[in-house]
Amino acid sequence: MREKIVLLALLLAALVFGVSFAKGFYLTNTEAVPNRGGNYTEGLLGQPNLINPLFSSINSIDRDLENLLFSRLFRYDENRQLVPDLVGSYEIADDKKSYTIKIKRGVFWHDHNNEELKADDIIFTVHRLLDPQTKSPLFISLNGVTIEKIDDYSFKLNLKEPYAPFLSNLTFGILPAHIWETYQPTGMILAKENLLPIGSGLFQMDKLTKDKKGNILSFVLKRNERYYGPKPYLDKITFKFFNDSSELKKSFLNHQLQGINNLDLNQVEEIKNLPNTNLMLAETSQSLALFLNPRNQTGLENKKYRQAIEYAIDKARIAAEARKGYAKVINLPIFFGMEPPADIEIRTYQPEKAKEIIKSIGTDKLSIGITVTNWPESLKAAEIIKENLINIGLTVDLQIMETTNNDRLLYEIVKPREFESLFFGETLGYDPDPYLFWHSSQIPYPGLNISFFENRQADSLLEEARKESDWSRRQELYRKFQKILYDEANAIFIYSPQFIYAVNKNGKLVGVVSIKDILRQKKFALISQVMTKDLVVAHPHTDQER
Repeated sequence: MREKIVLLALLLAALVFGVSFAKGFYLTNTEAVPNRGGNYTEGLLGQPNLINPLFSSINSIDRDLENLLFSRLFRYDENRQLVPDLVGSYEIADDKKSYTIKIKRGVFWHDHNNEELKADDIIFTVHRLLDPQTKSPLFISLNGVTIEKIDDYSFKLNLKEPYAPFLSNLTFGILPAHIWETYQPTGMILAKENLLPIGSGLFQMDKLTKDKKGNILSFVLKRNERYYGPKPYLDKITFKFFNDSSELKKSFLNHQLQGINNLDLNQVEEIKNLPNTNLMLAETSQSLALFLNPRNQTGLENKKYRQAIEYAIDKARIAAEARKGYAKVINLPIFFGMEPPADIEIRTYQPEKAKEIIKSIGTDKLSIGITVTNWPESLKAAEIIKENLINIGLTVDLQIMETTNNDRLLYEIVKPREFESLFFGETLGYDPDPYLFWHSSQIPYPGLNISFFENRQADSLLEEARKESDWSRRQELYRKFQKILYDEANAIFIYSPQFIYAVNKNGKLVGVVSIKDILRQKKFALISQVMTKDLVVAHPHTDQER
């Protein structure tokens, strides 16, 4: 009972008790069930560009739309568990190097010509993904894999070596071969279908509107009535795109939007305090870190020096100021569904200890360059790191890339390893495989071991984990690896950002169920991920929970 009435009349006390008890019982033992129908409108900052499974990972807006439009062999459910999507059944060979997959029948493409999705479409998608001329960011996820057709509804995937998390790499969308085979691999990125997508997923494209300058104003999706699984509750989802954050906020204030996807940090505090508005927070698997390059900077080859740098960095302040508190301080990369090792002695913020370590090293005055893009959040984090390191006696040169272009960062900085230290992010999947980031064989590009981490024991653990299908056993291998990684301190992990979503709680989320009712039960569907009965659970934000 939430209320306790001590001094009022006995009758009034009994009445209040009864009402409170009934309300509490109702909220505890009932659940808001969505009715079918309705339209949800979401605002996003930015523009769609390549709504194509082979390219969508480059842009979060493209990725959100692609997830709703395209089917995939496997997908992640609301509990982050890998489940079949197009797959009807599959068998893994005893040697763990081949996978025989049968797909569901009766899956149709959105273009209403009764064209059924078959094994040929999957084979075509895989071949294009693996073609270097396509330049898909997914290339490395299937590199070395071959595919062969068995019949119209089954095929076999062959690996060179056993790879336990392999099924998690089969979560990319499948393209319709009858549309995309008319394009050469080099021409796919310029095709008009990247903005007029045809898939077989939950929703299908309904309408695209642009302004006179060609900017995309809105993208309307309608429910796919021929969808092979449980159909979405919503009739339509409207995405409205803004190039200016103030215009996005204005539309939300004028109730033209029911939600804002990935809210701008500069607007969080203002929007949070608006009437009838809730912030929804969700954890991410992104890890922001300062990657150290011992081959480009004298001193960083010394493990004690690298550890001193971690003692010098005020991670809590960075999370509070760079992310305005919407982040979790971390010491290791995020592994979803896995607790970190319990027996690690954490290097907490202790600048005096950092000074002692550097003094004990006995080298000349140390200096370090920090490379960072001019994205406000990253720049603020790097400025605090610079201040922290100057405080312990280092000379620090902040090297700002005047761009947020990922390609430029990749080819000018990451690929040639042209940095002394780099403030950068890494993201492991729901079925984490840190091999690409930390195995010594991945030091040369296109590997992403950018801090030249080399350790034979760690290599052996990562190799064994890739072959281990037992998740509990694999976790133990990863924990042993994490202990070595933390001790070596080739990268200083700082924070993991939270996903922030603003929602008008008086609006309608799905049909006649109000957002307020769903929030009251601390349930919310992240619209950009899944809009069926499988809800992605986040939680309403309060200052006390922060």
